[in-house]
Amino acid sequence: LTKLYKKELSNSIKATQKNNTLVDMPNLKSSCKRALLSEKRRLRNKNYLSTVSTLMKKTLLAMLEKDEKTISNLISITYSKIDKAVQKGIIQLNKGNSKK
Repeated sequence: LTKLYKKELSNSIKATQKNNTLVDMPNLKSSCKRALLSEKRRLRNKNYLSTVSTLMKKTLLAMLEKDEKTISNLISITYSKIDKAVQKGIIQLNKGNSKK
């Protein structure tokens, strides 16, 4: 896990422990583990989606500047990230196809 990911996860857990209005803490031990896992997955998915949107913005800016070498490089990277997000189930197939 990256340092940023760990920091964001710990901040999120602290926020739920301090303020029960965000997420009600479960009673069972297995439910607590499940809540922790779902929070980890949520943060991981959020990070991946952020990466995809950043790559898309960079690609669009390169298209405006008409730098063909950079465009072809960024398009291949962006398409592969979108395809991996679809494979991992972070985004759905139709949304991935429309982003291409």
